[in-house]
Amino acid sequence: YTFCNVKLSRFAEVRALAPVTVNVGGKLKTQAANFIGPDSGQVASAVLVYVNGTRVRFSRNSQVIARVCAPQAVCGLLDGGTHFGGVYCRKVKARNLTFSCASPDGAFVD
Repeated sequence: YTFCNVKLSRFAEVRALAPVTVNVGGKLKTQAANFIGPDSGQVASAVLVYVNGTRVRFSRNSQVIARVCAPQAVCGLLDGGTHFGGVYCRKVKARNLTFSCASPDGAFVD
């Protein structure tokens, strides 16, 4: 799937039923308590999000189970978020969150 920009309102969920690649040409922004990731039975590596813009923001209490690649972006990961997979950005600003990395096959690494 390819989008110009993505903005999720509060409590919005994006669930992938199968492995998927999402391309965002501009910004990716979420509001409070969002979910982005696979439906049950999938792993973080099944959801790949490429952002070509300069901003990625995951707001308070967001849950992201995906690999996010935004090489030109400043990525903001805000309070109470849980992120499994990986976030690759030019710069990451984070506070009060849980972050776990996954290997390429989706297995979690301590």
